[in-house]
Amino acid sequence: MTTRLLTDTTWQTITRHARKTNAARVAVAYFGQGASKLLPLKSGSVLVVDMSKQAVRSGQTCPQEIVKLLRKGVEVHSCSNLHAKVFVFGRRALVGSANASQHSEQGLIEAVIETTDADTVRSCKAFVDSLRGEHVDLDYARRMAKLYNPPKFVGGPKTTTPRHPPLWAVPLEEMDWEAEDNAVFKKNKEIAEKKLKDQERFVLDKYLWTGGGFRRPLRVGELILQVVSEVPRKKMLSPAARVILIRRYKAGREDRMMVFLRTPRVRRKNLRDVKDKIGEAGKLLRKLKSPRLLKSRKLVHQILQLWPSLKETE
Repeated sequence: MTTRLLTDTTWQTITRHARKTNAARVAVAYFGQGASKLLPLKSGSVLVVDMSKQAVRSGQTCPQEIVKLLRKGVEVHSCSNLHAKVFVFGRRALVGSANASQHSEQGLIEAVIETTDADTVRSCKAFVDSLRGEHVDLDYARRMAKLYNPPKFVGGPKTTTPRHPPLWAVPLEEMDWEAEDNAVFKKNKEIAEKKLKDQERFVLDKYLWTGGGFRRPLRVGELILQVVSEVPRKKMLSPAARVILIRRYKAGREDRMMVFLRTPRVRRKNLRDVKDKIGEAGKLLRKLKSPRLLKSRKLVHQILQLWPSLKETE
């Protein structure tokens, strides 16, 4: 018996087993564009999917892909409240997160457990068989094809790097507030506090930004990495914080922006102490003169991983 976790090779493994198996049993919620190539089931196999009008209209299940399998002799059933992803190929089963779609194969981080444990494989096969009942035939699939809308997600290069909201690196220095700044803070502090739901793990933070420098408007929900200059040659990084409220105003003729943040209750880090973990980005942050939107998905994740746990205080 073998059991292992698949991540990067999820669909490579599933496709290989599907090509070799004559009578597979599969229950997978969504069957999108290109799914018949990812899951090339043979005649005698059973497939259970969500082929409801809602799933088809939203582009999650593509009827044309189902038609291809029906013509090959695959037995197809629909179950509208299906969310499982269970694949049985002979004496092995795979259970995990992967729907059958190009989006899953190319753009999502999936995880699947593959096992040859006989009891588990039998249970998985019985589970798939228990969902059969609402047969899908060619006529129904072709009629459903008229309702199909292609999915609206934006494709991109295949990657296993986690995707996060936009992260801005913002250079900050200590400065005295003027009367207008204090008035804006006083007026909006209570509003911001109501948006801070978990005060045991997060603290309300804020910063004042004067002038421009942002290439596009900052938005609520985005992340801020505060790069604070305390003394010459010493820069401190605050943990990435989420923007929960923005107030834009003028002090005289100068444009100003007060940003309220939900900041994790963990210690700041000296940029010097983490330079090995973020590599060349350390130079970028040391020389930062204006807000910068970090576009590298790998870099954003590296920075967020500087504080992997809210219990981490060092």
